[in-house]
Amino acid sequence: MADVLTDQDIDELMTEPKRVLAGWRERLAVRPGKRDDQNERFIDVPGERGSVFRLIARQDRRFPLQFSAVLAFRRPESNVLFRLCRFNGPHRHRNRLEGTVVTGCHKHIATERYQLAGWSEEAYAEADARYTDLAGALTTLFSDCGFTELPPPDERQLAMRYS
Repeated sequence: MADVLTDQDIDELMTEPKRVLAGWRERLAVRPGKRDDQNERFIDVPGERGSVFRLIARQDRRFPLQFSAVLAFRRPESNVLFRLCRFNGPHRHRNRLEGTVVTGCHKHIATERYQLAGWSEEAYAEADARYTDLAGALTTLFSDCGFTELPPPDERQLAMRYS
């Protein structure tokens, strides 16, 4: 399986420094998406080592506690997204290879093992009590995955650049 990312590859991508512009939360405020039952927004974020990432926020319209904050990696020279991690709202999840069950809010993590077994890359999950809503899930993802927020641009510098 040539397309499998190793656990080391995954760890390097998760920890690669990523910088987002101030106001990223507003740009990720969910709104109606492609599906009728779900609100969704995303922003693309460059990594410091040249990788391209997508930060995705999703929330069910009828059941707001069904949400996901996702960090995906865009495979080079393609539009294929590889989900590195996903912070979900409270529900029951079964880790098929381990036979364990996770309840409540939980973090899905991409693993080489699950890819080789033929499951989705981020099929493994662990309980995570650091958040209870989508905003908290985004903050936790931001903290865990090497994000820093750039300060807003100086209005005077912008005015000088475009005058």
